[in-house]
Amino acid sequence: MNSIRMFRSARDIDDIDEADGDDPLFTTNTGRAYSPSYLSQYITKAIEESGLPFRQ
Repeated sequence: MNSIRMFRSARDIDDIDEADGDDPLFTTNTGRAYSPSYLSQYITKAIEESGLPFRQ
């Protein structure tokens, strides 16, 4: 949760507690929401690179 707050602060986005319910949790540097497919690819890559055992 702290990492999410730091990310939002770095992007100059309202804190989670102050944001509208419709606001994206993460935004690009242009303020737009990341697409679900991009986030899926990013998370998959991070999991693979972590070297931690995950079930398929």
